[in-house]
Amino acid sequence: AHVAIIDPFLSISAPPGLTAATGMDALTHAVETYVSRESQPLTDPLAMDAICLIGKYLRRAVANGDDLEARRGMAHAAYMAGLAFSNGWISAETG
Repeated sequence: AHVAIIDPFLSISAPPGLTAATGMDALTHAVETYVSRESQPLTDPLAMDAICLIGKYLRRAVANGDDLEARRGMAHAAYMAGLAFSNGWISAETG
């Protein structure tokens, strides 16, 4: 992608179940990358920061969808988890 728009206002109307599921998906990406044998020095801090932010904000975002601080924290965490995940694997062609 050339551009990513990360706007926590877009997630405010998401129901609690969807918020929980997408938050757990981001957590899974971060943990998967962190424990991978093919993680990179760049990906470990991204994954750990994402895990910490998700631990801090996911319950709040699920409990109160209007909590903009929690939505912002989760948006940031999902972004970092995605960066870690997309850079944490060596492909067969390049590895």
